[in-house]
Amino acid sequence: MKTSRISKGFTLVELLIVVAIMGILVSIALPLYENWVIRSRVSEGVLALSQCRQAISEVYQMSDPGTTVSANGWSCGENDTQTSYVSVVNTDTNGVVTVTFRNIDVKVDGSTIEMIPQNNGVAAAAASIPIQITGFVCVPGSGVDAIDELYVPGSCR
Repeated sequence: MKTSRISKGFTLVELLIVVAIMGILVSIALPLYENWVIRSRVSEGVLALSQCRQAISEVYQMSDPGTTVSANGWSCGENDTQTSYVSVVNTDTNGVVTVTFRNIDVKVDGSTIEMIPQNNGVAAAAASIPIQITGFVCVPGSGVDAIDELYVPGSCR
């Protein structure tokens, strides 16, 4: 007479293989998820830059020839705009808006993104007021404080 052994459950080897596969998947997915979280928080800074677009466009289009604007004088909340992830918003004399980040991650805290006013694909200069602003270009900040391209949101690429 033949006795058959009925197997129930998984063997130890099968369980170890499943655990190893899960470990590999987590080690790939976790850094991607962390970068996605940082990018989503940085996008708040891009929204903070957006509030200045209207004000800068109006100054460029409505001001008299020869009008000069000082740094942080574009009336769009410079040095006043702070959120949980934005420490400060600044503008230069040509209307380039710079946002500095905080409380996101050590990889991006203190780094900057800029939004540059454009006239037909060329950076606008306050010396050419009045002109039409045809758009803004969002780029990583200049210098050592520039944000790494890896963390720039898709709307800024």
